Amino acid sequence: MRTAKVLVLLASYNGDEFLEEQLNSILNQNSVATDIIIFDDGSKDSTISVIERVISKFPNRITLLHNDEPIHNPLHSFSFLTEYVKEKKMVMNYDFISFSDQDDIWLPNKIKNSVDLILETDAKVSISSGISTNLVNKANITTYDKRVYTFGEALLKNNAIGMTMVFASDFFESIIFPENINLKIWLHDHVMYLIALYQGVKIVFVREAGVIYRQHSRNVIGDTKANLITQLKSKIKYVNNSQSDRKKIANFLRNNYIGTHENQKLLDDYIEYEKKSIFVRLSIVHPRKIFAEKHNVYIVTKLLAILKKL
Repeated sequence: MRTAKVLVLLASYNGDEFLEEQLNSILNQNSVATDIIIFDDGSKDSTISVIERVISKFPNRITLLHNDEPIHNPLHSFSFLTEYVKEKKMVMNYDFISFSDQDDIWLPNKIKNSVDLILETDAKVSISSGISTNLVNKANITTYDKRVYTFGEALLKNNAIGMTMVFASDFFESIIFPENINLKIWLHDHVMYLIALYQGVKIVFVREAGVIYRQHSRNVIGDTKANLITQLKSKIKYVNNSQSDRKKIANFLRNNYIGTHENQKLLDDYIEYEKKSIFVRLSIVHPRKIFAEKHNVYIVTKLLAILKKL
């Protein structure tokens, strides 16, 4: 069996402190051949020098792209990378495509474990967990659900973290990324997860952790300690922003993809739910519809549906 070829799409911005170790961990993966395309969003530190130093050690394996009009938004960066490799007809030169952050460390078998499971199960996407190390404080690290969500669960929250995702190239080639949609908090990984789930694409969960996720003061997202009032304010803001993003992506999916019959019905019900009676609004929060496994979150979701804030 030939060695699988994997193209890794990486977004960078002021990542000089951690980037070299990350790049080396990607380029030294076991049993697969990896190349990297980096989209730098206007770094002001020595990130570019770090990248050029690694390129000198691994010639022809890294392509560096520069953003002339920096936006500092991961969704934009990964959307650009996705469209770039499709426009340049690069996707089908590889067997698999993966996303990467700039500040993690990939364990040696990260890609191999994902590729093996995808091939064994005839899946199109894999997700996995990671090992978090907090470099700021002793905050508790979020434990994401170690399974694949239903479409209804993923409409509520995300457990597919971008740097753990691996895509079969034929599925990745079919992706249409949302353009000119200003999402407030949802990122590329959540959008890709929903696109796959909505269509009924087979997704598998790799049990072995593949990434060391380093949390530090410059993370875009991450787990931190906060007092109760701060947590409450954060939750309220998250709920409001999530409602906005959920509506935008729901309409994007309906207009651009063909979902399974069940998922189409759920999406239509969600898009129209605010116009319905309180009893119909309550019925959309259900284990076979929009659902959260944790009881307290399930109750809160019911309340949001009543208040038309879902």
